[in-house]
Amino acid sequence: MARCSGLFLLNKSNASANVFGCQILDSVRTSVLDVDAKLRDYSAKASWMYNGWKIKPEWNVPEAEIGTRGKFRHLVLEASVAGNGEHLRGLAESAIQTADSLAYIGTRFGGGSVGTINAKWTMLHPNGMLDTMDLEYETRYRTKGVFIGSKIFNHTAEVNWDFFHTRRAPFEDVHYAIRDSSEGFLGRFHYGYHASEGTFQFLALWAHLNSEFFLLRSEEDNVKRFGYLELKGNLEGANLSYENRKWDLQAGAFFLQLEVPRHAEKFFETLAPNRALDYSLLQVLASSFYKINYRMYGDLSGFLSHLKIKRTFEFTPGEFHLHPAIGADFFYVQGELDGAQENVTTSFIFSKVSKKTFEGNLKTFGVIANIAFAIESPKRRFFLDANAYQIAPIALFKELNKTDADGNESSISLGGESSSKSKTEYLPFKTGFAFDASFGIHF
Repeated sequence: MARCSGLFLLNKSNASANVFGCQILDSVRTSVLDVDAKLRDYSAKASWMYNGWKIKPEWNVPEAEIGTRGKFRHLVLEASVAGNGEHLRGLAESAIQTADSLAYIGTRFGGGSVGTINAKWTMLHPNGMLDTMDLEYETRYRTKGVFIGSKIFNHTAEVNWDFFHTRRAPFEDVHYAIRDSSEGFLGRFHYGYHASEGTFQFLALWAHLNSEFFLLRSEEDNVKRFGYLELKGNLEGANLSYENRKWDLQAGAFFLQLEVPRHAEKFFETLAPNRALDYSLLQVLASSFYKINYRMYGDLSGFLSHLKIKRTFEFTPGEFHLHPAIGADFFYVQGELDGAQENVTTSFIFSKVSKKTFEGNLKTFGVIANIAFAIESPKRRFFLDANAYQIAPIALFKELNKTDADGNESSISLGGESSSKSKTEYLPFKTGFAFDASFGIHF
Protein backbone atom coordinates (compact mmCIF):
# COMPACT_ATOMS: atom_id res chain seq x y z
CA MET A 1 0.00 0.00 0.00
CA ALA A 2 1.14 3.54 -0.76
CA ARG A 3 -0.38 6.41 1.23
CA CYS A 4 0.04 10.21 1.31
CA SER A 5 -1.52 12.73 3.70
CA GLY A 6 -1.36 16.50 4.13
CA LEU A 7 -2.63 19.15 6.54
CA PHE A 8 -2.48 22.88 5.77
CA LEU A 9 -3.54 25.38 8.45
CA LEU A 10 -3.63 29.13 9.07
CA ASN A 11 -2.12 30.36 5.83
CA LYS A 12 -2.00 33.98 6.96
CA SER A 13 0.68 36.66 7.04
CA ASN A 14 1.50 36.13 10.74
CA ALA A 15 0.89 32.37 11.19
CA SER A 16 0.98 29.22 9.08
CA ALA A 17 1.44 25.47 9.59
CA ASN A 18 1.76 22.69 7.02
CA VAL A 19 2.33 18.95 7.47
CA PHE A 20 2.87 16.44 4.65
CA GLY A 21 3.92 12.80 4.56
CA CYS A 22 3.98 9.65 2.44
CA GLN A 23 4.62 6.02 3.25
CA ILE A 24 4.88 2.66 1.48
CA LEU A 25 3.72 -0.37 3.45
CA ASP A 26 4.12 -4.08 2.77
CA SER A 27 2.79 -6.74 5.14
CA VAL A 28 2.55 -10.52 5.36
CA ARG A 29 -0.10 -12.25 7.47
CA THR A 30 -0.02 -15.90 8.54
CA SER A 31 -1.82 -17.86 11.23
CA VAL A 32 1.19 -17.54 13.57
CA LEU A 33 3.38 -14.66 12.36
CA ASP A 34 2.74 -11.12 11.03
CA VAL A 35 5.50 -9.01 9.45
CA ASP A 36 5.24 -5.33 8.45
CA ALA A 37 7.75 -3.14 6.63
CA LYS A 38 7.37 0.61 5.99
CA LEU A 39 9.24 3.37 4.22
CA ARG A 40 8.03 6.87 5.04
CA ASP A 41 8.94 10.53 4.86
CA TYR A 42 7.19 13.16 6.96
CA SER A 43 7.82 16.90 7.04
CA ALA A 44 6.28 19.79 8.97
CA LYS A 45 6.75 23.54 8.67
CA ALA A 46 5.32 26.43 10.68
CA SER A 47 5.77 30.18 10.92
CA TRP A 48 4.67 32.65 13.59
CA MET A 49 5.33 36.39 13.92
CA TYR A 50 4.86 38.13 17.26
CA ASN A 51 6.09 41.39 18.75
CA GLY A 52 8.94 41.95 16.30
CA TRP A 53 10.11 38.35 16.10
CA LYS A 54 9.53 35.60 13.53
CA ILE A 55 9.87 31.93 14.46
CA LYS A 56 10.03 29.23 11.76
CA PRO A 57 10.35 25.62 12.98
CA GLU A 58 10.88 22.77 10.51
CA TRP A 59 10.87 18.99 10.98
CA ASN A 60 11.70 16.29 8.45
CA VAL A 61 11.97 12.55 9.14
CA PRO A 62 12.73 10.03 6.38
CA GLU A 63 12.86 6.59 7.95
CA ALA A 64 12.21 2.87 7.63
CA GLU A 65 10.35 0.60 10.04
CA ILE A 66 10.06 -3.14 10.41
CA GLY A 67 7.83 -4.96 12.86
CA THR A 68 6.88 -8.52 13.65
CA ARG A 69 4.14 -10.14 15.73
CA GLY A 70 4.03 -13.76 16.86
CA LYS A 71 0.69 -15.25 17.96
CA PHE A 72 0.81 -18.45 20.00
CA ARG A 73 -1.72 -20.28 22.13
CA HIS A 74 -0.91 -18.54 25.42
CA LEU A 75 1.67 -15.97 24.36
CA VAL A 76 1.77 -12.96 22.02
CA LEU A 77 5.11 -11.30 21.24
CA GLU A 78 5.51 -8.07 19.24
CA ALA A 79 8.54 -5.94 18.37
CA SER A 80 9.27 -3.04 16.00
CA VAL A 81 12.29 -0.91 15.11
CA ALA A 82 12.16 2.39 13.19
CA GLY A 83 14.66 5.07 12.26
CA ASN A 84 17.40 6.20 9.93
CA GLY A 85 21.12 6.85 10.14
CA GLU A 86 20.72 9.53 12.86
CA HIS A 87 17.70 8.49 14.91
CA LEU A 88 16.42 5.13 16.07
CA ARG A 89 13.57 3.95 18.27
CA GLY A 90 12.14 0.59 19.22
CA LEU A 91 9.17 -0.99 20.98
CA ALA A 92 8.74 -4.49 22.45
CA GLU A 93 5.46 -5.90 23.75
CA SER A 94 4.54 -9.24 25.30
CA ALA A 95 1.25 -10.63 26.60
CA ILE A 96 0.04 -13.79 28.30
CA GLN A 97 -3.50 -14.94 27.53
CA THR A 98 -5.88 -17.80 28.09
CA ALA A 99 -6.49 -20.15 25.19
CA ASP A 100 -9.86 -18.54 24.43
CA SER A 101 -8.56 -14.95 25.08
CA LEU A 102 -11.04 -14.62 27.93
CA ALA A 103 -8.34 -12.74 29.83
CA TYR A 104 -4.90 -11.39 28.95
CA ILE A 105 -2.22 -9.21 30.52
CA GLY A 106 0.92 -7.72 29.03
CA THR A 107 3.73 -5.18 29.24
CA ARG A 108 5.53 -2.93 26.76
CA PHE A 109 8.93 -1.21 26.73
CA GLY A 110 10.34 1.26 24.24
CA GLY A 111 12.53 4.25 23.65
CA GLY A 112 14.69 6.20 21.26
CA SER A 113 14.49 9.45 19.31
CA VAL A 114 11.93 10.60 16.73
CA GLY A 115 14.01 13.27 14.97
CA THR A 116 15.23 16.84 15.21
CA ILE A 117 13.23 20.06 14.97
CA ASN A 118 15.20 22.97 13.52
CA ALA A 119 13.91 26.49 14.14
CA LYS A 120 15.05 29.92 12.97
CA TRP A 121 14.28 32.78 15.37
CA THR A 122 14.68 36.06 13.49
CA MET A 123 14.30 39.66 14.66
CA LEU A 124 12.23 41.65 12.17
CA HIS A 125 14.04 44.90 13.08
CA PRO A 126 17.73 43.93 13.47
CA ASN A 127 19.83 45.72 16.08
CA GLY A 128 23.16 44.06 15.29
CA MET A 129 23.39 42.07 18.53
CA LEU A 130 21.00 39.10 18.42
CA ASP A 131 19.27 39.22 15.06
CA THR A 132 19.00 35.50 14.26
CA MET A 133 19.21 32.25 16.21
CA ASP A 134 19.28 28.79 14.61
CA LEU A 135 17.78 26.54 17.26
CA GLU A 136 17.80 22.74 17.36
CA TYR A 137 15.42 20.65 19.45
CA GLU A 138 16.04 16.96 20.02
CA THR A 139 14.87 14.66 22.80
CA ARG A 140 15.37 11.04 23.70
CA TYR A 141 12.66 9.15 25.50
CA ARG A 142 11.90 5.91 27.28
CA THR A 143 8.48 4.43 27.83
CA LYS A 144 7.04 1.47 29.68
CA GLY A 145 3.51 0.32 30.21
CA VAL A 146 1.14 -2.41 31.25
CA PHE A 147 -2.24 -3.47 29.91
CA ILE A 148 -4.93 -5.92 30.94
CA GLY A 149 -8.04 -6.92 29.07
CA SER A 150 -10.72 -9.48 28.32
CA LYS A 151 -12.60 -10.77 25.29
CA ILE A 152 -16.02 -12.25 25.98
CA PHE A 153 -18.05 -13.24 22.92
CA ASN A 154 -18.33 -9.98 20.93
CA HIS A 155 -17.19 -7.77 23.81
CA THR A 156 -13.67 -6.45 24.33
CA ALA A 157 -12.48 -4.37 27.28
CA GLU A 158 -8.92 -3.19 27.90
CA VAL A 159 -7.12 -0.86 30.31
CA ASN A 160 -3.72 0.64 29.35
CA TRP A 161 -1.28 2.50 31.57
CA ASP A 162 1.90 4.03 30.08
CA PHE A 163 4.68 6.01 31.73
CA PHE A 164 7.37 7.91 29.84
CA HIS A 165 10.28 10.21 30.54
CA THR A 166 12.83 12.04 28.42
CA ARG A 167 16.51 12.77 28.79
CA ARG A 168 18.55 15.49 27.15
CA ALA A 169 20.23 14.75 23.86
CA PRO A 170 23.93 15.72 23.44
CA PHE A 171 24.91 19.09 21.95
CA GLU A 172 27.66 18.01 19.56
CA ASP A 173 28.27 21.05 17.28
CA VAL A 174 25.01 22.87 18.08
CA HIS A 175 25.40 26.56 18.98
CA TYR A 176 21.83 27.24 20.16
CA ALA A 177 19.68 24.37 21.39
CA ILE A 178 16.39 23.53 23.10
CA ARG A 179 16.48 20.59 25.48
CA ASP A 180 13.83 19.22 27.82
CA SER A 181 13.40 17.01 30.84
CA SER A 182 9.88 15.58 30.89
CA GLU A 183 7.85 12.85 32.49
CA GLY A 184 4.23 11.87 32.33
CA PHE A 185 1.68 9.11 32.11
CA LEU A 186 -1.19 8.17 29.83
CA GLY A 187 -4.12 6.03 30.95
CA ARG A 188 -6.72 4.61 28.57
CA PHE A 189 -9.85 2.50 28.86
CA HIS A 190 -11.32 0.97 25.73
CA TYR A 191 -14.52 -1.00 25.32
CA GLY A 192 -15.77 -2.44 22.05
CA TYR A 193 -18.76 -4.46 20.93
CA HIS A 194 -18.42 -6.12 17.53
CA ALA A 195 -21.48 -7.51 15.80
CA SER A 196 -22.42 -8.33 12.24
CA GLU A 197 -24.48 -5.14 11.89
CA GLY A 198 -21.88 -2.74 13.29
CA THR A 199 -19.24 -1.87 15.88
CA PHE A 200 -19.73 0.19 19.03
CA GLN A 201 -16.66 1.61 20.81
CA PHE A 202 -16.00 3.73 23.88
CA LEU A 203 -12.64 5.33 24.69
CA ALA A 204 -11.70 7.26 27.83
CA LEU A 205 -8.26 8.74 28.46
CA TRP A 206 -6.45 10.72 31.09
CA ALA A 207 -2.94 12.09 30.84
CA HIS A 208 -0.50 14.16 32.89
CA LEU A 209 2.68 15.89 31.75
CA ASN A 210 5.41 17.73 33.66
CA SER A 211 8.11 19.25 31.43
CA GLU A 212 11.06 21.58 31.81
CA PHE A 213 12.42 23.23 28.66
CA PHE A 214 15.87 24.83 28.54
CA LEU A 215 17.24 27.32 25.98
CA LEU A 216 21.01 26.77 25.89
CA ARG A 217 24.00 28.34 24.15
CA SER A 218 27.21 26.35 23.77
CA GLU A 219 30.54 27.85 22.74
CA GLU A 220 33.83 25.98 23.10
CA ASP A 221 32.51 23.68 25.85
CA ASN A 222 31.02 26.68 27.66
CA VAL A 223 27.25 26.16 28.10
CA LYS A 224 24.95 28.95 29.27
CA ARG A 225 21.21 28.83 29.92
CA PHE A 226 19.35 31.83 28.49
CA GLY A 227 15.80 30.51 28.76
CA TYR A 228 13.72 28.27 30.99
CA LEU A 229 10.08 27.18 30.90
CA GLU A 230 8.28 24.72 33.15
CA LEU A 231 5.00 23.31 31.87
CA LYS A 232 2.45 21.20 33.73
CA GLY A 233 -0.56 19.78 31.94
CA ASN A 234 -3.57 17.51 32.38
CA LEU A 235 -5.88 16.07 29.74
CA GLU A 236 -9.10 14.12 30.27
CA GLY A 237 -11.69 13.08 27.75
CA ALA A 238 -13.96 10.44 26.28
CA ASN A 239 -15.23 9.47 22.84
CA LEU A 240 -18.18 7.33 21.70
CA SER A 241 -18.47 5.83 18.22
CA TYR A 242 -20.71 3.54 16.19
CA GLU A 243 -19.75 2.35 12.72
CA ASN A 244 -21.19 0.03 10.11
CA ARG A 245 -21.01 -0.19 6.33
CA LYS A 246 -23.20 2.90 5.89
CA TRP A 247 -22.77 5.11 8.94
CA ASP A 248 -19.93 6.44 11.07
CA LEU A 249 -21.21 8.30 14.15
CA GLN A 250 -19.00 9.79 16.86
CA ALA A 251 -19.29 12.17 19.81
CA GLY A 252 -16.68 13.23 22.32
CA ALA A 253 -15.48 15.83 24.81
CA PHE A 254 -12.00 16.68 26.12
CA PHE A 255 -10.68 18.98 28.85
CA LEU A 256 -7.17 20.49 28.96
CA GLN A 257 -5.40 22.38 31.75
CA LEU A 258 -1.93 23.94 31.39
CA GLU A 259 0.10 25.73 34.05
CA VAL A 260 3.37 27.67 33.78
CA PRO A 261 4.60 28.13 37.40
CA ARG A 262 6.37 31.28 38.52
CA HIS A 263 10.10 31.05 39.28
CA ALA A 264 11.96 33.94 40.90
CA GLU A 265 15.41 32.29 41.11
CA LYS A 266 18.34 33.48 39.01
CA PHE A 267 18.97 31.50 35.82
CA PHE A 268 15.32 30.41 35.79
CA GLU A 269 14.15 33.40 33.73
CA THR A 270 11.82 32.57 30.86
CA LEU A 271 14.17 34.52 28.60
CA ALA A 272 17.47 36.29 29.36
CA PRO A 273 18.70 37.65 26.00
CA ASN A 274 22.03 38.94 27.36
CA ARG A 275 23.10 35.37 28.16
CA ALA A 276 22.34 34.35 24.56
CA LEU A 277 24.93 36.76 23.16
CA ASP A 278 28.32 35.45 22.07
CA TYR A 279 31.20 35.99 24.48
CA SER A 280 33.11 38.11 21.96
CA LEU A 281 30.17 40.53 21.72
CA LEU A 282 29.75 40.77 25.49
CA GLN A 283 33.40 41.86 25.83
CA VAL A 284 32.91 44.98 23.69
CA LEU A 285 29.65 46.13 25.32
CA ALA A 286 29.86 49.06 27.69
CA SER A 287 29.50 48.35 31.41
CA SER A 288 26.35 50.48 31.45
CA PHE A 289 24.60 48.06 29.09
CA TYR A 290 21.10 47.35 30.32
CA LYS A 291 20.14 43.75 30.97
CA ILE A 292 16.48 42.87 30.60
CA ASN A 293 15.18 39.49 31.74
CA TYR A 294 11.66 38.21 31.17
CA ARG A 295 9.60 35.91 33.37
CA MET A 296 6.25 34.54 32.23
CA TYR A 297 3.75 32.41 34.13
CA GLY A 298 0.05 31.71 34.18
CA ASP A 299 -2.75 29.23 33.52
CA LEU A 300 -4.57 28.09 30.40
CA SER A 301 -7.68 25.91 30.32
CA GLY A 302 -9.53 24.55 27.31
CA PHE A 303 -12.55 22.48 26.33
CA LEU A 304 -13.30 20.69 23.06
CA SER A 305 -16.44 18.83 22.04
CA HIS A 306 -17.32 17.33 18.67
CA LEU A 307 -20.09 15.44 16.87
CA LYS A 308 -19.33 13.49 13.70
CA ILE A 309 -21.77 12.15 11.10
CA LYS A 310 -20.58 10.31 8.00
CA ARG A 311 -22.67 8.46 5.40
CA THR A 312 -21.16 5.96 2.97
CA PHE A 313 -22.93 4.79 -0.17
CA GLU A 314 -22.23 1.65 -2.15
CA PHE A 315 -22.59 1.05 -5.89
CA THR A 316 -21.55 -1.92 -8.01
CA PRO A 317 -21.34 -0.83 -11.67
CA GLY A 318 -20.28 -3.94 -13.50
CA GLU A 319 -18.27 -5.91 -10.96
CA PHE A 320 -16.43 -2.95 -9.39
CA HIS A 321 -17.25 -1.71 -5.87
CA LEU A 322 -17.65 2.05 -5.44
CA HIS A 323 -17.96 3.69 -2.00
CA PRO A 324 -18.50 7.47 -2.11
CA ALA A 325 -19.10 9.18 1.23
CA ILE A 326 -19.89 12.57 2.73
CA GLY A 327 -19.41 13.63 6.33
CA ALA A 328 -19.32 16.50 8.78
CA ASP A 329 -17.59 16.80 12.15
CA PHE A 330 -19.05 19.70 14.14
CA PHE A 331 -16.80 21.10 16.87
CA TYR A 332 -16.88 23.66 19.66
CA VAL A 333 -13.72 24.98 21.34
CA GLN A 334 -13.45 27.20 24.41
CA GLY A 335 -10.30 28.47 26.12
CA GLU A 336 -9.36 30.85 28.93
CA LEU A 337 -6.01 32.53 29.70
CA ASP A 338 -4.76 34.12 32.91
CA GLY A 339 -1.08 35.02 32.76
CA ALA A 340 1.59 37.57 33.58
CA GLN A 341 4.95 38.79 32.30
CA GLU A 342 7.59 40.38 34.51
CA ASN A 343 10.36 42.49 32.93
CA VAL A 344 13.42 42.88 35.17
CA THR A 345 15.75 45.68 34.00
CA THR A 346 19.22 45.84 35.60
CA SER A 347 21.75 48.68 35.28
CA PHE A 348 24.88 48.58 37.44
CA ILE A 349 23.56 47.56 40.89
CA PHE A 350 20.00 48.82 40.44
CA SER A 351 17.09 46.78 39.13
CA LYS A 352 13.52 47.61 38.23
CA VAL A 353 10.60 45.21 37.88
CA SER A 354 7.57 45.99 35.74
CA LYS A 355 4.65 43.59 35.44
CA LYS A 356 2.09 43.07 32.69
CA THR A 357 -0.95 40.85 33.07
CA PHE A 358 -2.88 39.08 30.33
CA GLU A 359 -6.47 37.90 30.57
CA GLY A 360 -8.57 36.55 27.78
CA ASN A 361 -10.90 33.93 26.43
CA LEU A 362 -11.67 32.35 23.10
CA LYS A 363 -14.72 30.56 21.75
CA THR A 364 -15.20 29.10 18.31
CA PHE A 365 -17.46 26.63 16.60
CA GLY A 366 -17.41 25.22 13.12
CA VAL A 367 -17.33 22.08 11.02
CA ILE A 368 -14.80 19.81 9.33
CA ALA A 369 -16.45 18.82 6.05
CA ASN A 370 -15.37 15.53 4.48
CA ILE A 371 -15.77 14.09 0.98
CA ALA A 372 -14.47 10.56 0.38
CA PHE A 373 -14.29 8.11 -2.47
CA ALA A 374 -13.16 4.48 -2.52
CA ILE A 375 -13.08 1.93 -5.34
CA GLU A 376 -12.25 -1.79 -5.26
CA SER A 377 -11.61 -4.21 -8.10
CA PRO A 378 -14.16 -6.98 -8.78
CA LYS A 379 -12.30 -9.48 -6.56
CA ARG A 380 -11.34 -6.75 -4.06
CA ARG A 381 -7.64 -7.21 -4.70
CA PHE A 382 -6.95 -3.61 -5.79
CA PHE A 383 -8.27 -0.57 -3.96
CA LEU A 384 -8.05 3.22 -4.08
CA ASP A 385 -9.22 5.38 -1.16
CA ALA A 386 -9.21 9.20 -1.13
CA ASN A 387 -10.46 11.73 1.44
CA ALA A 388 -10.59 15.54 1.36
CA TYR A 389 -11.32 17.71 4.41
CA GLN A 390 -12.23 21.39 4.68
CA ILE A 391 -11.71 22.88 8.16
CA ALA A 392 -14.23 25.70 8.46
CA PRO A 393 -14.65 27.71 11.69
CA ILE A 394 -17.96 29.49 11.30
CA ALA A 395 -17.62 32.04 14.11
CA LEU A 396 -14.78 33.05 16.38
CA PHE A 397 -15.07 35.13 19.55
CA LYS A 398 -11.78 36.23 21.11
CA GLU A 399 -10.88 38.80 23.73
CA LEU A 400 -7.33 39.34 25.01
CA ASN A 401 -6.63 42.23 27.36
CA LYS A 402 -3.26 43.47 28.59
CA THR A 403 -2.73 45.57 31.70
CA ASP A 404 0.65 47.30 32.02
CA ALA A 405 2.57 48.32 35.15
CA ASP A 406 0.68 51.65 35.32
CA GLY A 407 -2.72 49.96 35.28
CA ASN A 408 -3.55 50.90 31.70
CA GLU A 409 -5.65 48.26 29.96
CA SER A 410 -5.60 47.62 26.22
CA SER A 411 -6.84 45.01 23.80
CA ILE A 412 -4.32 43.12 21.68
CA SER A 413 -4.48 40.53 18.92
CA LEU A 414 -2.58 37.26 18.68
CA GLY A 415 -0.12 39.05 16.40
CA GLY A 416 0.80 41.46 19.17
CA GLU A 417 -0.72 44.59 17.62
CA SER A 418 -3.57 46.69 18.87
CA SER A 419 -6.91 45.41 17.69
CA SER A 420 -9.96 47.57 17.08
CA LYS A 421 -12.00 44.87 15.35
CA SER A 422 -15.17 43.39 16.70
CA LYS A 423 -14.66 40.64 19.27
CA THR A 424 -16.70 38.28 17.09
CA GLU A 425 -15.51 37.30 13.61
CA TYR A 426 -17.28 35.11 11.07
CA LEU A 427 -14.86 32.87 9.18
CA PRO A 428 -16.71 30.58 6.76
CA PHE A 429 -14.47 28.18 4.78
CA LYS A 430 -11.24 29.93 5.62
CA THR A 431 -8.88 28.15 7.99
CA GLY A 432 -7.53 24.83 6.73
CA PHE A 433 -7.52 21.93 4.31
CA ALA A 434 -6.42 18.30 4.62
CA PHE A 435 -6.30 15.24 2.39
CA ASP A 436 -5.52 11.55 2.66
CA ALA A 437 -5.13 9.12 -0.26
CA SER A 438 -3.97 5.50 -0.48
CA PHE A 439 -3.62 2.81 -3.13
CA GLY A 440 -2.99 -0.86 -2.46
CA ILE A 441 -3.18 -4.49 -3.52
CA HIS A 442 -4.07 -7.69 -1.65
CA PHE A 443 -2.62 -10.99 -2.84
